[in-house]
Amino acid sequence: MTISSTVFKNQYTADGTQTVFVYSFKIFDNTDIRILVDDTEQSLNTHYTVSGLGNNNGGSITFVTAPENGAVITLKRNEPLKQEIDYVDGDDFPATSHEEGLDRSVMRDQLLQEQVDRAIKLGAALGDTYGGDGTTTFAVPDLRGYFLRGHDDGAGNDPDAVSRTDRGDGTTGDEVGTKQTSDVLSHEHIMFSDGFGTTDLTDTMIFILMVYYKQLPILVHL
Repeated sequence: MTISSTVFKNQYTADGTQTVFVYSFKIFDNTDIRILVDDTEQSLNTHYTVSGLGNNNGGSITFVTAPENGAVITLKRNEPLKQEIDYVDGDDFPATSHEEGLDRSVMRDQLLQEQVDRAIKLGAALGDTYGGDGTTTFAVPDLRGYFLRGHDDGAGNDPDAVSRTDRGDGTTGDEVGTKQTSDVLSHEHIMFSDGFGTTDLTDTMIFILMVYYKQLPILVHL
């Protein structure tokens, strides 16, 4: 048989009572499928059993105990990265096992393609922003002498986000890759008094560093 479907994963939301869940892809062995409940790996025979091996339309897994209501159930093909079909000189051509080997190779290709599809492609993301033609070549930002700083995105942690300068393509403000013109901009220091007789810090800023060496605090005046 052929592998005519690109489906290799099914997901469900548990209702707290259902124990049988259908997978709609072909597997050859009961270890060729991964079962996760809310991203937690389940163990064959301990948590579930498998039926429908070798069926082109898939089969089902049966949980020993129904997953909790609202849990996300993931059934995903887990094709081993090895080849165990052995051809013996002089024997008849093993068409069935040969086709199984071809099927397994396509299954592995599908799993690898899914990982490639989820991967970040720098060339596609950056284009020609920092150099290159954006098609076959690209360049990354020149960060020599810079510190990386996260995108504030409305969190309010960076009061100078809107004043960031051009990242190289005309984009400014609170965007990925924009630059800050100085190493120290707007910020706050929370000052406090702890029995030292004053809260008037207009002339001298006092940072109280509680250093528990010999049980004595240290006062640092800047």
